[in-house]
Formats: sequence, C-alpha cells, structure tokens
Amino acid sequence: MNSHILGKKYLILIYDRWLIITIALLFLILFLSLHPFNTSSNLAGNDKFHHLIAYAALSFPSSLKKPPHYISICLFFILFGGIIELAQPYFDRYQEFSDFLTNAVGVILGMILGSVIRKNNF
Repeated sequence: MNSHILGKKYLILIYDRWLIITIALLFLILFLSLHPFNTSSNLAGNDKFHHLIAYAALSFPSSLKKPPHYISICLFFILFGGIIELAQPYFDRYQEFSDFLTNAVGVILGMILGSVIRKNNF
C-alpha cells in the first residue's frame, strides 16, 4: 500500500474520531503529569520535548477537524496545562513555569500543523 494512501487513511481516522482521541489524550496527559515518577527513570533533558510533543498531539485532532469554537478548545488545553502545573506539587512533582510555556508552544504547534494538513488534504 502506498505510504501516501496509508497516511491519508490515518488522517481521516483522526478527523472522524477527533473527540475520542482528544479526550483519551487529556486523560493520558493528566495521569502522566500527576503520577509521581521514579527519579532514576526520569529522562532528564527530554522533559521539555515530551511536553511539546504531548500538547501538540493534544491540539492536533481538534485543529485538523476544526469544530466550532476550536480556538476556545485549544485555549482550554493551555489552561489545562497551567492547572496541571499548579497541582503537581501536591503529587510529589515539580511545578515549573517553563513546562507551562512549553505546553502552550506545543498547543500552538499542533494547531498550526493541524491547520496546514487540513488545508492540504481536506
């Protein structure tokens, strides 16, 4: 099967099931962000990259679908990241403003990527 056709198939799947994927990613990010981690398993140096990818992935499905109020949805994702950062000290995690900023940049990157792909494929 042609990789272009396979890629289009996955884009259609994400487009059609954007809400389920988004809710699943919200819960996954919430769990991973509040679950105390073992410092020996911490992948130091990759922390910001993980935040960037997680929040880009979170905003991508809604940006690809572009439902009504999708800008508000993406603003909620930024607020969600901020609330998680505020809650982390209560779960033996560290609160870092730089993580919040990285989350916001990830949301914006996911929005841009979703918009570009939507314009070129749908």
